[in-house]
Amino acid sequence: MLTLHTEFPLHHYTVGSYNIVCSELHPCEFNQSYSRNYPHTHDSFEACFVQSGSGLYIENQIEYVIKKNCLFLGHPYVNHEIILTSEAPLRLYYCNFIITHTDRVSSVSEEESIINLFLKSSLSIVPKCRHLNSFLPMFTSYVENGGFFSSKKALEALLIEMMLALTPQSIYTHNEHITFKSKISQYINLHLNEKISVDMLAEFMNVSPRTLFYLFKKHFNTTPIQYINYAKISSSILYLRMGFSITQVSNLFGFSELSSFSRTFKKYTGLSPHEYLTKK
Repeated sequence: MLTLHTEFPLHHYTVGSYNIVCSELHPCEFNQSYSRNYPHTHDSFEACFVQSGSGLYIENQIEYVIKKNCLFLGHPYVNHEIILTSEAPLRLYYCNFIITHTDRVSSVSEEESIINLFLKSSLSIVPKCRHLNSFLPMFTSYVENGGFFSSKKALEALLIEMMLALTPQSIYTHNEHITFKSKISQYINLHLNEKISVDMLAEFMNVSPRTLFYLFKKHFNTTPIQYINYAKISSSILYLRMGFSITQVSNLFGFSELSSFSRTFKKYTGLSPHEYLTKK
């Protein structure tokens, strides 16, 4: 199961069938003496909101430009790092959180629907999230003056707002300057619950299947199907750790049969899903 390792106080929230554990929102500054945090991973999501400055966010070898009012997300078990690219400091706020699925039955609220969409697929970066600035006073002046209860409720609301902002809105289709790696990886992440074919990807990129194979080999050093399966299995591990059953995870990621999911899982991890859960 997922565990949240952090030096900061933790808050626990219940939203429908989900339990959420979140660290306090914490400020961080990158400057000339601390210009990068180097590639690393977490066993949790890490949401970061840029208050000022600019830099690069690199996740899974894909570079994103980050600047004021930008929201970006570190996914569990995925290599990422932040690099300062200007003389001015890069200031941001961040928190780590885990989401655990339970068997609790309740009517689905708007907040739970947002979490469902976020877990189905989440973007790595969203620009122009200026509205998130409205929350920051609750974690600065309010706390500094002795407040606590309202900041805890505000953090829950902020978390839902960030998950909503990070829910895909097909923004990548409107940006003609986005790179092949970023565009194709976002498309695949948006359709992990489907059976993705080479023809689907080629049609989306407006290239021939042969050209698509060439581009995948050039940018990812693998084939389209191998990349898709790796993405599906990487995400399925997170869902298994969150408490979803093997059958649920198999269905979530578009496998027609449980046996097909088990074979693919073992091919990429060396263990069957049951063996993986037993080992963990």
